[in-house]
Amino acid sequence: MTQHHQHTSGKSARRQQWRVRGIVLFILLIALAWWLASRIPLGPDALFDRFFTEYSLPDGALQTARDETHRAFLTAYAAGEYRIAATLYARLEATDDLDRLMYGVGHLALRRPVGGIGALMEAAQEGSAYRNQAQWYLALAYVKLGDAENARILLRELTARAGDQHQQAEALLRKLRD
Repeated sequence: MTQHHQHTSGKSARRQQWRVRGIVLFILLIALAWWLASRIPLGPDALFDRFFTEYSLPDGALQTARDETHRAFLTAYAAGEYRIAATLYARLEATDDLDRLMYGVGHLALRRPVGGIGALMEAAQEGSAYRNQAQWYLALAYVKLGDAENARILLRELTARAGDQHQQAEALLRKLRD
């Protein structure tokens, strides 16, 4: 083997080592950036967006409509027509906890939490069949408004009780502590 050929293959090996080191360093930098970004606390809007999902109309709810206005309210809500549902809610002669829950969630879906807080508070009262769901959405309304303290109070109550919202409440509570 010639001296020139040994010199060239030595350079090539060193270049290859630097390429590998560069790739490893690049991967480490990306991993570090991702880790740092995951440690940054989310703002109220981002937290709300991460945890909010619309409440689905329970099976058979349309069959239990009290009158045509109530049926139209339920139908509008189920179709995601929350502005129409809110208008129809105002015309209902009587409301129950499910109606109040859906009205409040509709306001959250429209990103207008203030409009639904009163209805969610009523639906979250002791003895309500929808208490856990209403408290969950009420906590999300407080998160959206930047009121972490009231959100924490509700989330702690939810984590102390069994129910569908238990795990979600724990996860959101952890995020609010960060």
